[in-house]
Amino acid sequence: MAASLVYRRPMIRVCVAGVTGWTGRAVAAAVEAASDLQLVAGVSRSDPESYSSVAEALDAVGADVLVDYTHAAAIGANVQLLRLRVIWRPGR
Repeated sequence: MAASLVYRRPMIRVCVAGVTGWTGRAVAAAVEAASDLQLVAGVSRSDPESYSSVAEALDAVGADVLVDYTHAAAIGANVQLLRLRVIWRPGR
């Protein structure tokens, strides 16, 4: 009997910034419901159980994807942070 090979995709590690907001909560719930995604961190200034900054979250857990549902003024700084960490790879 030949052994069957099963390919298992690696889990995609997701950090949601703005996790306590209306949209951020929905995104986090969708990530948790997905079979190939893992919610590894949430970022919120108002929730003591979340990380208080994207930098703090990425330092603590790392992530493959950052979903940013914070304020428009914060997104630019978060994108620059990602570029410095080589998570952001234009053209890939």
